[in-house]
Amino acid sequence: MYVVYSINLCNRISSYFMPSILKTKARRVLRYLNNHGFSDIKLTIYIIKDTFSLKEVIKLEQHFIHSLNPNINVDLVASSSGYHEPMCQEMRDKLRRQRGTLVYMYDVNDLTLLYVFESKQQLYTLINIHHNTLNDCLNLGSLYLDTFFFSLDLIE
Repeated sequence: MYVVYSINLCNRISSYFMPSILKTKARRVLRYLNNHGFSDIKLTIYIIKDTFSLKEVIKLEQHFIHSLNPNINVDLVASSSGYHEPMCQEMRDKLRRQRGTLVYMYDVNDLTLLYVFESKQQLYTLINIHHNTLNDCLNLGSLYLDTFFFSLDLIE
């Protein structure tokens, strides 16, 4: 059992299956899946009101950790992931400029948005792509693995 909360569940779950993460098998969740497979996996998602404060979300997460005693969680303290209080938009924009430009990853077949990377560096790290390859994809429109299209702009 694994208890976790996420503001962006898609990115959170997807991050577990990035090639660079899969290659290292460093995450406890991945070790569990490698050992036991997916056949007995049950996903329960609780959608909470967006009016909940971060303190309320953490309190709920801690309740589930205490009552369910998850065997996959590394730390049994809620919100030990280093998440901090929500930032104002001005601070987010400032940090984004410091970190880099958003990079969007699409499925080439139907241009479905698959992932939004916070920066090129995050993309390099998560999927283990070489910077020259990424630059070719962004500047020349080259496809990555004949399956993925990268863009610095959101395609609408």
